[in-house]
Amino acid sequence: MPFAAPNFDTVEAYDGSHKIALMRLPGRRKSLAAPQNALASRSSFRMPIVERREFFLPDLDPVHDGLKVAHLTDIHVGRSTPARRVLDAVAKANLFAPDLTVLTGDYLSHHERGLGLLREQFSGLRGSVVAVLGNHDHWVDPGGALSVLQSFGYAVLRNQNTTLSLRGAPFTVVGIDDLVTENHDVPAAFAGAREGSRLVLAHAPRTAELLTGFRASLCLAGHTHGGHVNLPKVTVAIMRRLREHYLAGRFHVEDTQLYVSRGIGGAVMPFRINAPPEVTLITLRSLHPDMRRAA
Repeated sequence: MPFAAPNFDTVEAYDGSHKIALMRLPGRRKSLAAPQNALASRSSFRMPIVERREFFLPDLDPVHDGLKVAHLTDIHVGRSTPARRVLDAVAKANLFAPDLTVLTGDYLSHHERGLGLLREQFSGLRGSVVAVLGNHDHWVDPGGALSVLQSFGYAVLRNQNTTLSLRGAPFTVVGIDDLVTENHDVPAAFAGAREGSRLVLAHAPRTAELLTGFRASLCLAGHTHGGHVNLPKVTVAIMRRLREHYLAGRFHVEDTQLYVSRGIGGAVMPFRINAPPEVTLITLRSLHPDMRRAA
């Protein structure tokens, strides 16, 4: 059944410490008066879609060519995110049979009671799982989020790195803590990190602008929800006010490839428009000289 078009007069967003009224724009009623069925067709009370991406990395060990990585972000357990959507995201990630699953923050929304929901809904990711925290986790209860994730056997990096053995060769994951809440420390995150196969995790996409000189070929992030309510021209203008220039998808920031996932849930609104929730299934490809010679 079609849902009523939302009232955008009071929709707000956070820029880290202040709320900004998003839709108080001249002529807004006319510009937002889309037919209800058009809104419904582009909105998401629905399950996450699968986005498949391939990234070519110059420093990737040839042993890791074809390595499979599942990326989940912005779970936002709570009333704005149906539990079945979270469970569906976990199932889709597992179906990919990833070598590595990575999580880039915002497991919570606004309340500590989300910790119980997180325990109920977000266990069961298979294989090696590495995570970082997001701004909502820091606002609500970073220690609690850390504890729940670790109870599942997920590694949580807070300006740290870890080296895993994947396919019998070392693979380093660098986890940078949240930039929005100013908990990030890029030099600390890279301290002692191995050269070679490497992946960077961050919640805020703007973190990629701080990676120059750290040999970070690929950074995965979330935070933006793809705009969540992604209206032509309007959302881009709003996100620029929030200094968020990387809405969703693939970008190049200096020498770093950046991928921004639209994420799974919502912190405020249960619906999305033109920004469906996603599970990202990534295949890594090596541009190592040994691979080029073999080709």
